[in-house]
Amino acid sequence: MINELTLEKLQWTQLCEALAAEANTVEGHHTCLTLKPRFDKIDIELRWQDVLPLRDLLRSGYRPPIGELPEMHLIFRAVSLGQILEGESIWSVFTLLFVCNSR
Repeated sequence: MINELTLEKLQWTQLCEALAAEANTVEGHHTCLTLKPRFDKIDIELRWQDVLPLRDLLRSGYRPPIGELPEMHLIFRAVSLGQILEGESIWSVFTLLFVCNSR
């Protein structure tokens, strides 16, 4: 595990706070604040090879759709009332299903 001095140098607390500020739920906010690294130096170095291509994608201008999931409660309500969904609502359902199946 990573020691406290290393976490301080990495500004781990500030990172978790910044991540928590982006959370959409109270549970997500709490989870972000209580995150602890679970990898040792060797694991981190091995995983870094997976991160490098992602870094290059970001530098090329690609922006992943993080935090862009649509609000679904109104759509679910409409469906539960037997209403017909419009194109934008159908696209929102598709987006949600695509993201859920991508994991």
